[in-house]
Amino acid sequence: MTGEQTRLVQDFETRRKSESRQFAGLDADRIAQYRNEKRESENATHEALYLQWLADGQSALTTATNVTAQHASFRTVVLPPDYNLFGGVRHAS
Repeated sequence: MTGEQTRLVQDFETRRKSESRQFAGLDADRIAQYRNEKRESENATHEALYLQWLADGQSALTTATNVTAQHASFRTVVLPPDYNLFGGVRHAS
């Protein structure tokens, strides 16, 4: 399991306990951390992943996080300077 998958499992387990009002095993710091993370990750994709996790368990995370990682790429390109784009402006005014 990747670090991202581990974090998602922890968040989802905390959410499930919180929503069912089963706070045993959750300290105040973990609840506060969960609330902060929930605010940062509130979107339809995250919600769908949570519902899939409730239905299928960890296999939902393995499939979802691996698909995302397989399609990611990053490339840098250094372009030559072309100041003609600015209409020949040579000084800021």
